[in-house]
Amino acid sequence: MNPHSEQHEHLDSATSQRLAKLGQQPIDTSALEKRLDAAMSESPAEPVTLHLRRWLSPVAGVAASLLIVVGLYLAISSGGGQAQAAIVELSQLHHDIVAGRIPLTPAETVEQANTWIAEQADSAPQLPADLGQVRVQSCCLADVQGDLVAVAVLQVDKELITLVVAEAPKFAHEMGTVIEIDGRRYFGHELNGVNMMMANLGDRWLCVMGDLGDERLAEIAAEVRF
Repeated sequence: MNPHSEQHEHLDSATSQRLAKLGQQPIDTSALEKRLDAAMSESPAEPVTLHLRRWLSPVAGVAASLLIVVGLYLAISSGGGQAQAAIVELSQLHHDIVAGRIPLTPAETVEQANTWIAEQADSAPQLPADLGQVRVQSCCLADVQGDLVAVAVLQVDKELITLVVAEAPKFAHEMGTVIEIDGRRYFGHELNGVNMMMANLGDRWLCVMGDLGDERLAEIAAEVRF
């Protein structure tokens, strides 16, 4: 017999034996299911029942199960494509602002900030007219996943806070840690050490982010009035 053929047969046999043993071990996907429920709560899908072991061999069944787990993990990681990528870019935007890598225009009031924003681009979104007890320090415009966003830098509890306004309905999804204040829901995310709370206001998205906790960020966002 060809020695290469013997090696392949030996490898196939060993691989089959190992996968068969793996197939006898239970796979706990409860944690994965909880993450999926949280990540995709904004667009619930029809339940799908998979009957793998009726027609798959033990080896093929394990391989298919592993593919499903990997596929679900990738679905969570991608998290809605552009919307999830926007969250990644928002966290980087805050890091860049705090590090001084993005030029900021000083502004003593929201009116000054909005006047400057309007002079830069007619299509740029406006900052909230009322920030409650918080005062704006500076502002800028930024591009996040192709959407022009208005940015205000605030100082709250001795921390720099970045407030972002995007006029794009699909800028983000209603997903994440939910905090409800006065009937409005805020969705929390944590990425690269940046906490953020987001709210959907019709066609507009509001994001407040920084080193403060979710509840404090939600309180700041709740004071915003357009």
